[in-house]
Amino acid sequence: MISDTYTLQKVIGRGGSSKVFSAIDREGHTYALKTIRRDKEYTSEMESMMVMREYMVMMHIGEHPNIIKHYSCNPEGDNQTPCYNVMEYCQNGSLSSIIKKSGAIEENICRFMFLQLAAAVQHLHSKHFCHLDLKLENTFLDEHFNLKLGDFGSGLSLANTNDLTSKKVGTPLYIAPEVKQDIYNGLKADIYSLGVTLCLMLLGELPDTSAFQAEKSTVGSSDIEGDSDVFMDESNYEKLAYLSNSSKDLLSKMMDLNPDSRPSIDQILAHEWVTTKDASGMEFIVFQEMQARTDFISADKEM
Repeated sequence: MISDTYTLQKVIGRGGSSKVFSAIDREGHTYALKTIRRDKEYTSEMESMMVMREYMVMMHIGEHPNIIKHYSCNPEGDNQTPCYNVMEYCQNGSLSSIIKKSGAIEENICRFMFLQLAAAVQHLHSKHFCHLDLKLENTFLDEHFNLKLGDFGSGLSLANTNDLTSKKVGTPLYIAPEVKQDIYNGLKADIYSLGVTLCLMLLGELPDTSAFQAEKSTVGSSDIEGDSDVFMDESNYEKLAYLSNSSKDLLSKMMDLNPDSRPSIDQILAHEWVTTKDASGMEFIVFQEMQARTDFISADKEM
């Protein structure tokens, strides 16, 4: 029991500064409790600030069907009870875990799921807010396999800054190359990370598979390493050969090394690959496909 309200069940996620548990309240409803990791030895003031900051960020962003809901927070931790945020529970976990264990997603299904992710990013960018850690590990699936964007601990409001920031955060594989500079456009950096995420959804593997590790997060660090140009190397184009021309066109534009040449999120949603087929009626097809994948993964674990 935590705070006499929630009974912790199991660890469902772990980040650079936090640990996430599934938890049940007194009425039997399930939530995700994001707690501050005690092994990091943050001061109580720092723990409280981190929890309150994410909660206030979510209040600023507001609700969206493809963004994980935040319900409340407890910034007053003690020796027995950590500070925590109470969030929506997504019972089918992260999209990352499914793709790593079952492979690439067929384009029509990927398009439907990407539309949901892009809609969440559009909502953020319309408020001049950048996520700064867009990746598969931060995209989650609810009971119907609807996609939900989460983990806004690195997010930043760019209001009154011309969308510029100097914040050095992210995960190496997904980081736009310009983040290493003194100042950069946070919205354009998000677009690059979103492009890498889409590439992973469509390919199911990476040119450098060793980089596909959640543990390599550098969130909160100014020491960012890794080759952000790996997808643009000519030797990797063979891996994209079976994709449609329109998907490759969108990927190349989103991961353009020049941030000024990348499309906005509105332009992405108007791109031929996104609009070429009507997404209506895809919900059941996506559900069947993703359920089959999770069933396969579960069966494989039992063997």
